[in-house]
Amino acid sequence: MENTAKNAAAPSSSKGVAQPWVRNLLAGQGFALPESVLFWWSVHLEAFLRYSRKRGPEILLEHLVADYLEGLRLDEPRVPEWRVEQIRKALEVFVRGIEQWRWETDTQGRPTPRFRLKCSLESAPADVPAGSQHLPDHRPQRSPPISAGPEMAKRQPAKYTHVMQKHGTGVKSPLDMLES
Repeated sequence: MENTAKNAAAPSSSKGVAQPWVRNLLAGQGFALPESVLFWWSVHLEAFLRYSRKRGPEILLEHLVADYLEGLRLDEPRVPEWRVEQIRKALEVFVRGIEQWRWETDTQGRPTPRFRLKCSLESAPADVPAGSQHLPDHRPQRSPPISAGPEMAKRQPAKYTHVMQKHGTGVKSPLDMLES
C-alpha cells in the first residue's frame, strides 16, 4: 500500500476513527490495539508526516524521527512525557513497518514523502494450500513487543543467506558480517 504525507495528513473522516493506512500498518505487524489508541497513533503519525513535509527531503527518515521527538520534548507548553512516549512508540512501529521512503513532487510542485507499507505475511506452511494464508489458524507471527526503552533501536540485522544459493552453500550478506 502506497501513501503520501498529503493523503495521510488529511483529517480522519469521522471523529475518533483511525486512518485506514495506520490500521494496515499495525495489522501488518500483528498489532491489535484498542480503537482509542489506533486513533491517537493515527493523529501522531499524520502530524509527523506534516512535520516531515515542512522539513523537506534533505533529511534522512531516522533523523526526522529523532528531531521530531526532540522538538516535542523542548516544546512550550510542555508536552507530557507519557504523550512523547506514546508518539515514540507509534513512530517506532511506523519506521519498522514501512519501506521505500522517498520524496516525490506533488501536483503543486512541493516535495512529498511517499512510502509503502511492508507486508509481513510469511509463506504458508507446506500443509496449507496456496491462497489459504488468510485462514485464522495461520496468522502472521506477531512482531516483538514495543519496548519502553532504547533497546529497540539496537535491533539485530536480518540474515540474508537465503538470497542466493551456489552449490548448496549460502552467500552471506555484508549485514551478516556485522554480527561476527
